[in-house]
Amino acid sequence: MVPKYAVALRNARMHINYAGDELQELKEQKDTKKLWRNWSTFLENYVKAVGAMRYATNTGPQKKWSDELIHEQKTDEVLNYAFQARHADNHSMDTPKETENRHVRVGDGIVIQNGNDYFIDCTTVDRFGNVRKIADSKIIVVDGKIIEGSIFNKSQVREVDHFVKLSTIENRGSNYPVPNPDTAPEKQALEIAGYVYEWLKKKLSEADTVVSESK
Repeated sequence: MVPKYAVALRNARMHINYAGDELQELKEQKDTKKLWRNWSTFLENYVKAVGAMRYATNTGPQKKWSDELIHEQKTDEVLNYAFQARHADNHSMDTPKETENRHVRVGDGIVIQNGNDYFIDCTTVDRFGNVRKIADSKIIVVDGKIIEGSIFNKSQVREVDHFVKLSTIENRGSNYPVPNPDTAPEKQALEIAGYVYEWLKKKLSEADTVVSESK
């Protein structure tokens, strides 16, 4: 293997490992203010890993694989969204960089981050469509977590962890919508990052084989 290509593949592996570290941080991060930094760093390592693999395979018989790598990145809506998100993060000054705090959501409209003695009016509907009043529930919420209370109907109340808020990316006159709109907003960034990370590992394995076979 040409030494400079071997170095490029080692660099690709390093960036993929870093991306994996940031994905884990996104899952475990305790500080909401640091979530966007984890997401941004993940995107940066994603793009650098692809660039390093591209560099190591862009000449000779392996160029076909290199071209397919970039084609796949551009045509897969998840991979392309992550690529465009990184571009916007680095170059667009008006792209929102927002996170959502942990909170408790009651039904479709009530959001609670901190508070005591929240009474929840509970009803139930039987199989005939009859609405019946049932016991109220009382909860105490601290930093978006229910720390005390009794919830009669848990389907009406859910805790939402903090998350990176994704939105449509605008770049050079084109729009790139969030590719997994049916996923709950608090899980979208994690789902995208997980998909990208698994793809990177797969492509690095392929790149290692392609470069080794081209000797």
